[in-house]
Amino acid sequence: SLLTGPVPFTLGREGMLTSEFGKMDLSAIRLLGLWLAAVMVLALNIGQAWHYAKRYPFHLCFLFLAALSLFWTPSLAYGTRMFAKLSSPVLFILLIMVVVSEKRQFATMERLFLIGGIAAMVAAVLIYLAGVTRDEVGLTLPSTSPALFSAYLAVIAMVVFARLNTSAGNRATNGLLFLCLVAGIIAAFTRITIGALFIGISAMMWCASRGLFRFVLPIGGLFGLVALFVVSDTFRNRMFMDGGSITLMSLVEDPSGAFSRVHGSGRYEAWGTVLEKFGPKKAMAFGM
Repeated sequence: SLLTGPVPFTLGREGMLTSEFGKMDLSAIRLLGLWLAAVMVLALNIGQAWHYAKRYPFHLCFLFLAALSLFWTPSLAYGTRMFAKLSSPVLFILLIMVVVSEKRQFATMERLFLIGGIAAMVAAVLIYLAGVTRDEVGLTLPSTSPALFSAYLAVIAMVVFARLNTSAGNRATNGLLFLCLVAGIIAAFTRITIGALFIGISAMMWCASRGLFRFVLPIGGLFGLVALFVVSDTFRNRMFMDGGSITLMSLVEDPSGAFSRVHGSGRYEAWGTVLEKFGPKKAMAFGM
């Protein structure tokens, strides 16, 4: 699964099975199988799993709240899918802590990550050059959204960046591979993934650096993220409505005005409704 993570197991948009959990394609079924497998392994090692789980009290409290929300969800099917997605990262890290016990196993996992990422990157470029995905908004694999593809590459890029700060492998090779992965992420043209990459790399530089560099490097990375969406005409027009009028100076002088013109989606409207209904003023009215 680590090796074939981005492979689009699908029969097309219409090739979905209808179940009690809504429509599911082959990739979703595989993910559900992995989720159930993790639960089964942890259940068979419940003592050891609980020993590690106690280290993440905030994660457990959050998942408990998410589980409680299933009692008033308007759709139990999609509420259950939501809970599976939210619990997967915690289950995965607990599974690794319970099952993996030797450094060579970690090395094998790392190699699988790298092989899968490199293969996905090369395949996406070749498929694009062949004209199969040329109509997509950004670089991706067939039947895979650029957001999902670039998120996968972002994880691989952070693994390679960690290798740059250790003795794992040749630094020049890791550096070149890191630059190629970053280029692939930017070519996927997904704003959230690009932002996550910059923030993740900045956090890693903050943890790995000492002295003045501990602050200069992360701040430089965050400024690089802002510069990408302001200096580049392509990314500026992608980020802002009427992007031609957005400059670095206007962003500094009127940040709220610039952010109000960000190209959004339904989630922005949803957050506006949520904040209006449950925002600070409403909370104060209830004495919170």
